[in-house]
Amino acid sequence: MPRWKGQTIESPLRSFVNIITAITYETEWASLSRVAEIITHNQDTNSDTELNWKIMWDSLKEMQGKKCISLKKSKALMFRIKCVNKILPTKDICYLRNPKLYKSRKCIACFREDETFHHLAECEIYQKIWKNLEEEAIQLTGLEARTKLDLSLDENSLKEAIYSIKSEEKSYNRKMHLRGFTNIKQLTSLSRVTQSKNKASKVLASFTKYFWKCFYERL
Repeated sequence: MPRWKGQTIESPLRSFVNIITAITYETEWASLSRVAEIITHNQDTNSDTELNWKIMWDSLKEMQGKKCISLKKSKALMFRIKCVNKILPTKDICYLRNPKLYKSRKCIACFREDETFHHLAECEIYQKIWKNLEEEAIQLTGLEARTKLDLSLDENSLKEAIYSIKSEEKSYNRKMHLRGFTNIKQLTSLSRVTQSKNKASKVLASFTKYFWKCFYERL
């Protein structure tokens, strides 16, 4: 009988190796600083702002494997993975990689702040683009809700539930949306709008898909 760390392996060896390999990769990924901050956030915050990991993972899985059948789809998937890990090639990252080529970290749009991942959501020059982008994401989400879930949702109610009307909360949500995350408060608010937690979860999944799509194509 094969053994591992003094223990007898009772399951099929191939399955055991696959499981151990997956656990090793996931543990190493979770220890990365840009991911650890999200995990810590979930542990330190109240239930309302707890992040919904399942919707983010499901959104990625929709584009993986047999569904990733073209270079265009592969690039879109890699873009989303970089968003989750907060490693888009913004100026701060490019400067660290090649300071001879990239002379500064300053944003190429406003020239005031360093261009970080979160600055993309805050830069005053991009606000008009963000307004159009978020409007389009809501419209596409509402359209899919009507066609696939037979739900007719008021756009203003949808915006309020997902984006919030409070400026500080709206800014925070946008930064989380960039990484593919929604939270329990948004799910609760949408549940009241849709009269169903299951349908609310599907609407949020649809929104995450379209928000990433619009961000990838527009900004």
